Amino acid sequence: MNRNPKEKLARIDIRVKPKDKEKIKRIADKCNLPLSEYVVQRALGYAPRTVQPEAFFSFLHQIMRAV
Repeated sequence: MNRNPKEKLARIDIRVKPKDKEKIKRIADKCNLPLSEYVVQRALGYAPRTVQPEAFFSFLHQIMRAV
């Protein structure tokens, strides 16, 4: 989501259990997003995609060369 850097932002504070925060943080990390951006996107109905690890692309490249 492109955000206008000059646009004023409002703050929303929520409380979650520590284990829930860690779970949300892990998912946000997999999507290569900051925690707050991930939560905003989910709240607005977007489904951010996870980013594949570099090992996946390395393995895929090896398979493609073998074919």
